[in-house]
Parts: sequence; structure tokens; C-alpha cells
Amino acid sequence: MPWNGPVVAISRQIFQQFLLDRPASPRSLSPQEEAELASEGLLEIANQKLLRREAHLQGAARELGWRALLQELDEALAAQRSQAIVFKGGAALGRLYQTGQRPLSDLDLLGDKHLPAVLRSLNFAPVSENSWIWGRGRYLLDTHQHPLGRLQHAFRWNLRRAWQQSEPLSQRRGLFRFTTEDEMVVALIHAGKHAYSRLIWLADIHLLLERCQPQRLKARLLESGAGSFLRYSHWLLTHLSDRPEAAPRLNRLERALLELCLQRKTSESLGMLLPLMVTAWPCPALPYLWHCLRPQEDEGWRGRAAKLRSLAKAFLRPADVVRS
Repeated sequence: MPWNGPVVAISRQIFQQFLLDRPASPRSLSPQEEAELASEGLLEIANQKLLRREAHLQGAARELGWRALLQELDEALAAQRSQAIVFKGGAALGRLYQTGQRPLSDLDLLGDKHLPAVLRSLNFAPVSENSWIWGRGRYLLDTHQHPLGRLQHAFRWNLRRAWQQSEPLSQRRGLFRFTTEDEMVVALIHAGKHAYSRLIWLADIHLLLERCQPQRLKARLLESGAGSFLRYSHWLLTHLSDRPEAAPRLNRLERALLELCLQRKTSESLGMLLPLMVTAWPCPALPYLWHCLRPQEDEGWRGRAAKLRSLAKAFLRPADVVRS
């Protein structure tokens, strides 16, 4: 596995079509402009460009709201002498993208025991009983006990070290984010967990790759065992960009599973299988497999069996997966 030049160079070439150009402010077309464009068959293209510019401004306005919320959380955590880590999409704002380029539906937070009290002080409340998701108006916060969720059983990523080496978002030191190398491990595993069902996750991985220090990234991937997910992401980018000749070599089963990702098969069933492709046997693969098979929370064995049957059926048919 090349850890620096070749992967980054090819990834940059492939990725250009996924990057959003920073558009100018939208404006309406005058009747004369519409007539001229229509006569040349370009009116529809021009209208599409204007709609895209307007969508960019709307995205930028939404992002400013999320940035204000990050500042609010940072101040509240610092005031309570508490700390939390924002990761995934929330950590990408300002680090990887220009304003308005990164869509966001919620913030992912990893906090200490004081986090619920801090969120209540900001008028957030759980969206349902015993829910890890907190809401306030249109803003949602997804709180976590571990950034990898159940996949913590499949990978040997050192969360304690990652927390100690995290970087504060401001001098208040209330809200932190992982180093780029640790964020890359989380991004790779999270994208694989959901079978790469959103293109934006591949965008995050590409941009993180350009910012990672190669030797530190190599150490994190070797430590965690997540290096194969980098190869899978690279393979998907090459095929999405019609550059299969630049794809890394994979075995037949790996190619078959990634082809299913490209065909938009269900993400949850594939997401359960992909970690078993990259983790060592018997440990930690067997403990992870047991964690997937056993009943989750109050599910019960009968309920878990029904869920596994539905996943097996869904694995064989396309799903309506968001690819944006």
C-alpha cells in the first residue's frame, strides 16, 4: 500500500469532479438574455447554473447556523469545565471545505458525563425516551459513547490516545476535534459501515487524505486495522470516475461487495459484512460477529432473528440509498 505520493496524486485527479466550484451570487435572467440563450439552446443550462448558485447560498446560510451552534456548545462546555469532541461532518466544517460546500444534517458528539446537563442548559432535549439524539428546533445532536459504535469491537483504535491528542476548536477548550489522522480512521470505518451510501463520505476521505501526515496515518491504520477501507474508498473513486485502470488490486470477494455498493444495495447488511473482510481472525472478528448476531438492547432473540432475516433478504435487492 503506497501511503503518500501515488495515492494522494491519483485521488486528487479522480476527485476533481466531486468538488463544488465556489459559485457567484445568483441573479435572474433578463428577457433579452433568456431569448438569446433560448435561440442557442442554452437556456436550460443557464437556469440549472442559477439554481445551483441559489442552492449554494442556502447551504452557506445553513452552515453558518451550524457554526454558530458549535461556538455556543464550545462556550457552554467551557463554562461547565466540561469537554466534548465533534467528529465526522461537524469536524469537517472549516477544516476541509469552503463555506456552503459540506451538507450537514446533525452534529456527532462524544462527551463526558456532564454533556447531557450542558445540552439541557442550551434547551436541547432527547427526541424520544432513552434516545442518544438531542434536538432543538431544526438542530440535531447525535451523542455517542464511542465514535465507532458497535465497530469498536472489530477495530483496535485507541480512543483514549485519540482523545488526549485531540485539538481544541478555540482557546476556550470546551469543544475539540480529532487529529486529521484519527478523523481519517473514523471516516474510513464509518463510510464502510454504511457501505459508502453517500458520496460526501468519499469526499471527506479524499480531503482528509491530503491533510494527513503519511507516517502518522500509516501508524493509525496499522494500529486500527482499517487500512483496507482506504483501498476500498480508492477503488470506489476510480470506478465512479471511470478510471478503473487506476484502481488498487482487490480479491474477488472484495470486488463483488464493492460492486454491490456501486449498485446501491442496502447499506446495513453490507455494512455488517465489510468489517469482517478487513479484521483479523479469530480476534477481533469473532467478538464483532457475536456482537452483530446477539440481540441489541431490548430486542430479544426472536426479534433479532427476524431482523437478520430481513437483512438477508434486503442484501439481495436494491435499496433506495441517498447518493449525494
